[in-house]
Amino acid sequence: MSDEHDTPVRFDAALTAVLALLRDWPPAADPGLGAIVLVRDVYGMFRLVFEFRPSDDVLASLSPSLEQAAGAFLAQPGGRFLFKEDLFAPEAIFESPDRTYPFGEDALFSFIDRGITGVDWLRSAPLPNEAPTPTRCVFFGLKGGVGRSTALAILAHALSRRGKRVLVLDMDLESPGLSSSMLPMVEGAFPVHGIVDWFVEEAVGQVDRRFLRDMAGISPLSSNADILVVPAFGWNEDQDYLAKLSRTYLDIPSLDGTTRTFASRLAAMIDALEREFAPHVVLIDTRAGMHDISAVTLTRLGARTLLFAMDTDQTWRGYQLLFSHWRYPPRINDIREGAGRGQMKMVAAAIPQTEAPEAYLADFARRACDLWQATLYEEIPPQDDPAFDPGRDYFNYDEGDAEAPHFPIPIYWHGAYTLFDLMNSRRSQAQLADANINGAFGRFIAETLAWLEVDS
Repeated sequence: MSDEHDTPVRFDAALTAVLALLRDWPPAADPGLGAIVLVRDVYGMFRLVFEFRPSDDVLASLSPSLEQAAGAFLAQPGGRFLFKEDLFAPEAIFESPDRTYPFGEDALFSFIDRGITGVDWLRSAPLPNEAPTPTRCVFFGLKGGVGRSTALAILAHALSRRGKRVLVLDMDLESPGLSSSMLPMVEGAFPVHGIVDWFVEEAVGQVDRRFLRDMAGISPLSSNADILVVPAFGWNEDQDYLAKLSRTYLDIPSLDGTTRTFASRLAAMIDALEREFAPHVVLIDTRAGMHDISAVTLTRLGARTLLFAMDTDQTWRGYQLLFSHWRYPPRINDIREGAGRGQMKMVAAAIPQTEAPEAYLADFARRACDLWQATLYEEIPPQDDPAFDPGRDYFNYDEGDAEAPHFPIPIYWHGAYTLFDLMNSRRSQAQLADANINGAFGRFIAETLAWLEVDS
């Protein structure tokens, strides 16, 4: 272990150093050891878990190198090496859904990161959704204030005018607002129950069809088909919203020893609402930023995702941090396969009037393409390289390819939407005017409907 005069190993450097060490450690490729799992616990401490116990000499030779690589982030000598035969529940390690494969999925070596939050950002297995599943679309942005909720409401309005029944879920639970912009805050018009109510009542078995019916209100934005809005909170002036919110993300143990995770409970709620209301399209307004609820909605619900962004260094740095988190299989494989089949799409939000729109979009596409190339797109070997497979459909797109996930769907800034409030009759008259919608959202509506493959 490093002493006080040495440069300490910092958190960010520890994982890179440990993986580099293990990649070149000969026993890591020895099938006689079986699977080897590197576990980083909630404190950031590393342990190695072996399926079959190596010799004491092997472990003794490895330990000093690990100390140098991980520094203070290596578990103490008595707990840095664990063995399957000694574990109470070895399946929690060797069959964990949270394993990633830094050296490739064919390697025996895997990695589990035991964070307190954010686990679902790396989980690969899609949640089981009950068929038939309508088209689902998640609206996501790393930062607030990019017009995400406004765009969702306008798209819902456009879908309703085309005769499509829309179910809108306000999943921005820490900062709810979409619901009250699409529903009048009036007793009898605003739903009795909200999403947080479902979670606390479902935990004790008190959700039935009547409860579900009381979760959705019909928005005045509806025209040729209903827009059903499920708010974050219900109509109850005496409610303790924070008390319910603090219990929303709980995993619930069952009598059979299994656990109903927050992710699986959320999927069950959406399934139940879809069965009850039979929408053609489900639009989900999720929490901005790298929150657990965004992880589930983006990666595990089988939904398509609109990634809202503005052409700023702040935006691209934030998305780089998120995309880099997906760099290991199987998560990156799922992202590549999903995004390559139209599951993700960038949105250039609030294009400023002070810039030439086409020049802005060209700059946006260039920077977005650079981001995807550096993080999620596959590197294509030269055609004369033996590794090049001419029959393979590489997940990689040209900068100007309009079908690419990085290529933006545009939304133009418009003064009518500065104070978005469709329940204000004076403002809504301007905000729902065809000329204003077409000016700001015309291309967004047309291109998003085509991308979602929703019949006009």
